[in-house]
Amino acid sequence: MNGFVGKEVARQVSENVYQGTSGAQLPAGYQIDKSFANKGEFKGDNGVYMYALMPTADNTSVPSNTRILGMRGTEGKATDVYADIADVGHGQFGAAKPAVNAWLANNIKAGNNIEVTGHSLGGALVQWTVNDKNLQAIAGIPMPPSKQGLPMADIQSHLHFTTFNAPGISKVPGTTPQDRTSAISGEHHVIAFEKKPGAILYSGDPVHLLGGEHVGGAMVAHSPNYAGQSFIEEHVAHSIVNKSGNWNAPVLPHYKAPAIDASEYQAYVKTMMGALGQDGQPKSESQAAAKAALAIYLAGGKLGYETIKSGVNTVIDYSDKAINYASQTVKLGVNTVADAGGKAYEASAHAVKSGFNTVVDYSQKAASATVQTVKLGVNTVADAGGKAYEASAHAVKSGAHALVDYGSKAVNATTQTIKYGGHVVADTGAKAYHAMAEGGVKAYKVLEDTAKSGAHAAVDYGSKAVNATAHAVKAGTNIVLDAGSASLDKMAKLGMEGRAMLSRSAMDLGLLSAPSTPSSRMVERANPPPSEAANHRVKP
Repeated sequence: MNGFVGKEVARQVSENVYQGTSGAQLPAGYQIDKSFANKGEFKGDNGVYMYALMPTADNTSVPSNTRILGMRGTEGKATDVYADIADVGHGQFGAAKPAVNAWLANNIKAGNNIEVTGHSLGGALVQWTVNDKNLQAIAGIPMPPSKQGLPMADIQSHLHFTTFNAPGISKVPGTTPQDRTSAISGEHHVIAFEKKPGAILYSGDPVHLLGGEHVGGAMVAHSPNYAGQSFIEEHVAHSIVNKSGNWNAPVLPHYKAPAIDASEYQAYVKTMMGALGQDGQPKSESQAAAKAALAIYLAGGKLGYETIKSGVNTVIDYSDKAINYASQTVKLGVNTVADAGGKAYEASAHAVKSGFNTVVDYSQKAASATVQTVKLGVNTVADAGGKAYEASAHAVKSGAHALVDYGSKAVNATTQTIKYGGHVVADTGAKAYHAMAEGGVKAYKVLEDTAKSGAHAAVDYGSKAVNATAHAVKAGTNIVLDAGSASLDKMAKLGMEGRAMLSRSAMDLGLLSAPSTPSSRMVERANPPPSEAANHRVKP
């Protein structure tokens, strides 16, 4: 069913009712219907306000039997705030109910068509008016002259409603099933609460999400583009003013308001206010402010309790999940460790077996290498001993040749010297004798040192190579020592022969007489008388 007035007229009434009955604020073509309440308006101590309109005589846009009941929403006063918090206007409507129902019944009886409209809290008052429970109350009013009530069909045919950004009332504590339904047709116009494409925040009106489902009629959700509007105008689009054209924006099909249920908090506040003796309707702004503050405090306490309770339940839930997860993790860990242990055991056994085989193989190779090294050491020492022997023999032979050559040269030198003087010859012979003796000793020492060095080198080399070659070193050393000893004997013999040869040469020259022994003769000639020495001295 279409409304008895257009949507724009209903919106203007819902906007203008905030300013009261001033003629300048009434929609064009309408005037106050003074048959309602107190000269056309109702003012309650608890903040409720509404007025009734009728067409002027020159208004040809609507039938003359058209009536409008405009209900004011939250004005910002403490009484309105308390009404919103406590019961979404149920208390305010209770104060105006007798006047409202009587006026509606009389107009329906008279055949007038009535449009009930309101914005925000005013829209909630509309729902309290048209719900089935209140319709039954209207129908039960005895009407003159028969004192009979009105048929429900008459009520339905003469009543229509329009609301703007109104909260629902179906979740208000204390409501009955009849409070939540309505046989009356109407529309709930709202600015859709939606997230625009690419947006982070929701846009639209959040107030119509409160209070639960809306009573009766149909939801009409407008979706503006908000071009040129402020942040508040876009994200809290609750205003009834239409300067940006929001109420003319396209309508979203199949819109479902994401309702916010605050009934638990309202029930708690109502119970606590009753326990404190503060459940009655306020009769002044100061009283309403105190009640509103108390209600907000109670609701805040309830919210804090619910938050803590929810947090505790969440912690318990997460603890249970954590314990279960830990149990599963431990179980998985045990299985993993067992599996890993089995694999590690198998790997260890394989490694031990492989290692044992490797040790045996390397031991065999080491033993073979040791044997080869010993053999090589023995051969090396034997070879070194042979070379040392050859070197020693060559050295002895060279030494003997050197002595013979030196002796021959000495004999020649002595012979020449003797020719120039007996003293000189004798002296030279003596020095030659001493030199030959000293040379023999030094030659012996050299040969001995050479032999010892060769022996020590052979012994040291054999010891470092393998201890097993000690016998070979000893054998080599004995060979070298024997060779050195034989060489020494030959050198001594050669020395004696050289001395004998020198003595015979001197005797053959007549320089010496044959003494009893070679040594005594040399001693005798070594120290001649001074006169004789002078006679034989060669003059320069």
